Amino acid sequence: MSEQTIQPTFVMFYANWCGYCQIAMPEFDALIVNNKNNPINIIKINNDVNRELIDQHRIESFPTFRLYYNGIDDLNNYVDYNEHHESVHYRTMQGFTNFLERHILQ
Repeated sequence: MSEQTIQPTFVMFYANWCGYCQIAMPEFDALIVNNKNNPINIIKINNDVNRELIDQHRIESFPTFRLYYNGIDDLNNYVDYNEHHESVHYRTMQGFTNFLERHILQ
């Protein structure tokens, strides 16, 4: 059995009906494309398809952005993305990148 490498995972929990999710989605997609070579998993989890996983992670609003330091299976070791709503970079690729640089990519 091979040992898996546990990587930090940045997650966007979203719902298809959520207007704020629809606005943030292109920025998050750009983040995924622009970080393919970084040592972090960047993924999206759809509420409509993964309700059990959403409940397991106690997600109460959409979108929720969360960084799991030891991968998504570690439910207790995370930090939520709580950039200020007034920030120019709030829910943008640059805002997400700044957050990841502060927490992981130093």
